[in-house]
Amino acid sequence: MTIRTNTFIAMLLAGILIAPASHAADDRFDVEIDASAGMLSDSNVGIADLDTNSGESDTATRLTAGISGKLKISGPLTVRAGFDVDDTAYLNASQFDLGMQHLFAEMTFNRKGFAAAVTADNFDASLDGEGYLEVSQISPSLSQLFGNKLFVRGALTQGTKIYAGLVERNADNESLRLDTYLLFNGMNHYLAFGVQSGSEDARDDVYDYDAVQFNVSYGRSISLSKMTLKLRAKLRSEQRDYTYVPEDGGESREDDRLRLSLSATVPLSKYFELDASAEKIETASSFDAANLDKTVYSVKLSASF
Repeated sequence: MTIRTNTFIAMLLAGILIAPASHAADDRFDVEIDASAGMLSDSNVGIADLDTNSGESDTATRLTAGISGKLKISGPLTVRAGFDVDDTAYLNASQFDLGMQHLFAEMTFNRKGFAAAVTADNFDASLDGEGYLEVSQISPSLSQLFGNKLFVRGALTQGTKIYAGLVERNADNESLRLDTYLLFNGMNHYLAFGVQSGSEDARDDVYDYDAVQFNVSYGRSISLSKMTLKLRAKLRSEQRDYTYVPEDGGESREDDRLRLSLSATVPLSKYFELDASAEKIETASSFDAANLDKTVYSVKLSASF
C-alpha cells in the first residue's frame, strides 16, 4: 500500500504542477508555498508513540516548508496535492530530533455546500537522522454546510504504520470520525465538537488497542485598531483500551490521554503572521512507562505565498 500511495501522490502532484504549461492563461490552477521558523520549550522531551520520556526539559528550533498545487478539473471537481517538510532540532537532546516528510493528494467534489472527498497521505519520519516511522493512510469523507451556521463532516480513515527496527509495532489502523461546527461568523468565530472511534492491530498483540476520542475547539478573530487577533483553543480527550491480556493474569493496559492547546496569531502583513501557543499534554496509564506530563510553549513566524 505504501508504494502505491507514494506513486499515486507523486504522479498526481507532478501532473498538477505541470498542467499550467499547457494552460498558461487558465485560472483553474493555483500554487501555494508556505514556510515557518520558530522555537519551542518542551518540559519533558520524548516520543509518546514509543512510550519514551526523558523527564528532562529542553529547547528546540522548528522549521517547516511546503508547496501545494490545486487544479479545478471541471465544474465542481478539484484535485489538490502537495509536499511539506517539518524539522525539529533540540539544543541538547539530539536523540529526539524529529524530521518529517509529508506527501498528500486530495480529490474533491463540491456542490452547493455538499462535498465528497478522498484524501491520501504518506508521512516519512526520521529520529536523530535515522529512519523511524512511515505512515500511509486513505480517508474518504462527506461534508455538508447547512446555511451559513452549521457544518458537519464525517470521515473514515484506514492506514498502516511501519517502524524501522521495531517490526513488532507495525500496525494497521482504522477510525471513524464525526465533526460538527457551529458557525457564528464563519471560521472567524466558531465552536466545534468531534468524536472519533478507532482501533489499531499491531504485529505484536501487546500493542493492539481500541480507542474513543472526544474533541472540542473554539476559535475567534478579534479586530483591533490596526490588526486582527486570531485566538484558538482545543481540547482532546482519548481513552485507549489495550486488548492484550497478560499471561500472568494481570490487568490489560488502559490509557487516559488529555491534550489542551491555546494559540494566538497576529497577521503582520498579507504574507506573514506571528503565532504563539501553549500546550499541556497528560497521559495517565496503567503502564508506568507511558505516564506523561509535559508542557510545550512555542512561537513561530510563518509566511504563505
